[in-house]
Amino acid sequence: LDCEEHSDSAGDCDHTDHPRVHIGIDIAGHYSRTGHVTLQPIREFVLPIKQNKLLPVSNISYSKIWGPRTRRGWKKLVIAGEITNDRYGKSRNCLECGEVINNAMDMFSHVKSHI
Repeated sequence: LDCEEHSDSAGDCDHTDHPRVHIGIDIAGHYSRTGHVTLQPIREFVLPIKQNKLLPVSNISYSKIWGPRTRRGWKKLVIAGEITNDRYGKSRNCLECGEVINNAMDMFSHVKSHI
C-alpha cells in the first residue's frame, strides 16, 4: 500500500507533485502514527513496467563492450560460490537467433558466439 497527503482534493490530484510512501503491512500502526487515511494499492498507481515493457534496458551480455566484462563477473561469482544454480525457471530464447537455452552457463557460451 501507498500513503499520500493531498494539498487539494484527492480527486483532482494526479499524484506526481507530492511524496508517496510505501507503508508495508502495518496499516493500523501507520494510521495511529499519522492519522493518514488515503491509502491506495501501489499497483493501482505504479504502471506495470515489466509487463508493458515501459523501461527498455538492453541486455549488456550481447554488447561488444560490456559482454566480456559481464561474463567474467558472472564466472567469478560462480567460482566464489555466490552462484550455485544456473538453471532457469523457464527456458529462455537467445535474443539474436532464438535458440532455446535452459541455463545461464549455456546462455553465456552461446551469446559469446554472437559477439
